[in-house]
Amino acid sequence: MNEYHGMDPKTITVSKINTYLSCSAQYYFQYIEKVKAYSRSSLLFGSAFHSAEATNDTQKIVSDVDLPVDEVCDVFSTQFDEGGHETLFMQDEDKGKLKDDGYGLIQCYHKVMTPNIHPKAVEAKFELKLSNTDMVFAGKMDVITKNDQIIERKTKRAKPSSVEGSHKLQLTAYQAGYQVTYKEKPKEARLDYCIMKKTPECLSYVVGITDTDIEYLGRPLKCNEVVHHKNGDTSDNRVENLELIGSKGLHTSLHNHIRLEAKHKGGKCNANKISDLS
Repeated sequence: MNEYHGMDPKTITVSKINTYLSCSAQYYFQYIEKVKAYSRSSLLFGSAFHSAEATNDTQKIVSDVDLPVDEVCDVFSTQFDEGGHETLFMQDEDKGKLKDDGYGLIQCYHKVMTPNIHPKAVEAKFELKLSNTDMVFAGKMDVITKNDQIIERKTKRAKPSSVEGSHKLQLTAYQAGYQVTYKEKPKEARLDYCIMKKTPECLSYVVGITDTDIEYLGRPLKCNEVVHHKNGDTSDNRVENLELIGSKGLHTSLHNHIRLEAKHKGGKCNANKISDLS
């Protein structure tokens, strides 16, 4: 593998999947043509936050004590400044305020979360060989704790009502990577959302991941198969929202049926899966 972030064409990452689902043109230029582009401020913020927390986690493996929060904020500040030269800020964005928001979020996380996190591995890389292909699924887990938790951190501007589908996909891959690396299941997979707002907030979700979730992750589609999203949201990749359809023609027929029924029922349609066509 050339680089972790998946520029190798035979490497699949969650970032690649999310980029493709969000904008296929961006995927083409970023991963096929390898055109370098400016990052968004949200990516810079998240990257600086992760670097700061990884610095604390790494030394804590040995010390079992958190760094003073001011030192962690200094790491955030340095990473933010270094990455700012390759970041596209919007006209109404205040870089100074963004940094202050970062300091506040780190202080909140270190008050609420870090005292109970005892790392045994930080930014642990893994690769999963996908069956019947020469492709690998690669990832990097933020933290693995001494009591066998996987912890992934996400910075957000608004409080989510639940775990986002793309984040569950990411943790599914991480749990599979953990099982390959450690030859056992983790105690749990946890997502820490760190919310940027006037009063910062940090909250955790334990994400239930089944063997079926992992099986879906690693199974390549046959050439005639199509994945149908039952609720129409192609970014919602929860297993319960997916149906495997045996042909493109049948998938097209289902969508035509949904559109016709919605037209006749004033925009409402009860059909969302193949069995509804009968």
